[in-house]
Amino acid sequence: MDFSYLGNRLSKDIEGELSEYLPDYPDIGSLAWIVANTVITEVEKNGSNILPMDGIDPEIYLLLLAREYSKKISERVFKLKNEAKGFFQSNYKILLLVGAGLSYEAGMPLTRQLKAILKAIGIKTTDDRNLNEAFKTVKTNPSLDIEFKKRFRNLINQKVCENSSHTLIAQKFLDGSMQEIFCLNWDNLIEQSYNKLNGSYPIKKISSEDDCPQINDSFIHALWKLNGDVDEIDTTWIYPGENGRVFNGLDKYLNFLFKQTEKTFISLAVGYSESDENINNSIVTRIEDHSAFFRIGMDMRLFNKYENYFLVSAQWILPQLL
Repeated sequence: MDFSYLGNRLSKDIEGELSEYLPDYPDIGSLAWIVANTVITEVEKNGSNILPMDGIDPEIYLLLLAREYSKKISERVFKLKNEAKGFFQSNYKILLLVGAGLSYEAGMPLTRQLKAILKAIGIKTTDDRNLNEAFKTVKTNPSLDIEFKKRFRNLINQKVCENSSHTLIAQKFLDGSMQEIFCLNWDNLIEQSYNKLNGSYPIKKISSEDDCPQINDSFIHALWKLNGDVDEIDTTWIYPGENGRVFNGLDKYLNFLFKQTEKTFISLAVGYSESDENINNSIVTRIEDHSAFFRIGMDMRLFNKYENYFLVSAQWILPQLL
């Protein structure tokens, strides 16, 4: 069964309902489309196993299912927002894990949108699997590797960061309420925002194993650039298809961090797809075990998987939390 033709109509039908639940949400259309696409995919995938047996029109059933999702999304927002604000108001220190979704909100390309840069350096791609193979070629060819990084840096240099999420993160890091930032993105949008607030002193960054402090018995307070740094194109980057990188120094530091009693932590994972098992096991599981933990993003798959997931944009929810 193919119900994809109902996508636009269904999303329009539930925009009003979502607007009633979340009246100040700035992009209700995108949220409605995620809901519509989810219910259509569920019905197409499960077919007769999910459709009711009493002869109800499938289109009506899709609308009812979408309305259930809309209510659940809004109820989750209010529930989690109250929980999280309680921790923030208690002066818990923040640990932040940043994934590609946050940069995408600010206009940065997602992995599949990097095909244009690959094409410019002579590599054509088709599907996602082919994309990973293309990046293997880049990784093993020093001239292609440096050329890709230069072109990505040029792309970033053309982007002026005016995203409120990055500004808010920079403010919280500057005032000390945000203890550490674990960043999986190559771009320097957080750094740009920080420099606007505190231009005389660049943000402290750890972009390689060599940058990690040798002493692991004190608080570091840094921006950890785990997968690469557009400001340091001579360092090794982690490309799509590779396992995420966690420095040995970070692993040791996390052991120190969670033994402390003078600080209590609240952790946020923002825009992270949770598709990297190395990052999940080395960072996500550990901070979830040792702190209050909330997830923010626009991934219905994760919304259905985790009860602590806000299915809203970071730009909308972060100012209400921090």
